Amino acid sequence: MNNLEKLPKFNSDFNTISNDFIKQGIQIDKPAFYDSKPFLKVENQNEFYRYNYARFVQTRPYSNEYLIKARNEIRFISELLNQELIKDGQKGACIDTSLILSRMLEKEGFWNFPVSGKLTIKFPKCSKTPYLYFEPTNNIPDCSHTWLFAPPFKVLDITIKQQKYTKDIESFIPNTIFSETMNNCQIEPRDIYIKDLNKHKNKGKSNAKLMKPFNNHYGEFINTFKPYIINYQKTIFKYIALNITLPGSTLEEVNDLNSNDIFRINDNNGLQIYNNIILPQLKEYREKEQHC
Repeated sequence: MNNLEKLPKFNSDFNTISNDFIKQGIQIDKPAFYDSKPFLKVENQNEFYRYNYARFVQTRPYSNEYLIKARNEIRFISELLNQELIKDGQKGACIDTSLILSRMLEKEGFWNFPVSGKLTIKFPKCSKTPYLYFEPTNNIPDCSHTWLFAPPFKVLDITIKQQKYTKDIESFIPNTIFSETMNNCQIEPRDIYIKDLNKHKNKGKSNAKLMKPFNNHYGEFINTFKPYIINYQKTIFKYIALNITLPGSTLEEVNDLNSNDIFRINDNNGLQIYNNIILPQLKEYREKEQHC
């Protein structure tokens, strides 16, 4: 039996996952230990080892002190980055923005991981659009949106408003979503087979048959990283996790590339935003909190 066969599955409990990390020589006391050489060595042999990191963050115990600080400061940092994105005017930059935010939170000691998947939005009856499905989709769907899991927030989405909506539904979308509640839900065929649903139904396929290839492929994953429903006023957001998208480079590594192809917000890369905008205002915020 080789070492890969001995690795715990990503749906294992916290003790099993953490004990394996320690056994592999991985230091687990700080966020972003997926950058470490021992972690990368295992991941190079098993690309899904990143799921174990996500499971570690998901099941890790957090003190009340940590959660109070995280709730306030994660929201503060996230809203600052969201304001920059609004000023810039970019639409559909969920992946790059989420990866930058993830790295910023890690630098401040906050555990998190980016999640990619599907998003279905159900609008109120007063809207002319009953549902909106984020594309693309295939027989086995690709991911079409990215957000963060950052305790205490089960869903942290700062790009939800910065998408290409029609004017008649824009007013039903919040600027950001910070959700701590776990409202589990069922995944339906219409969440997955956006364009092809009617074609499948015309062939007489039942919902169970339609969902079978999806469940065979993603069943274990979605039983571990469950889909959530979030209510905002009368609009319902269904977040379906299908992949864990850990950042591949640090903010410093991206900055050192000095390339025109680097993702920027208002002409600033992630490290520039962090150093020039986030850190100064975060320092002021913390000083005010200390005097309260």
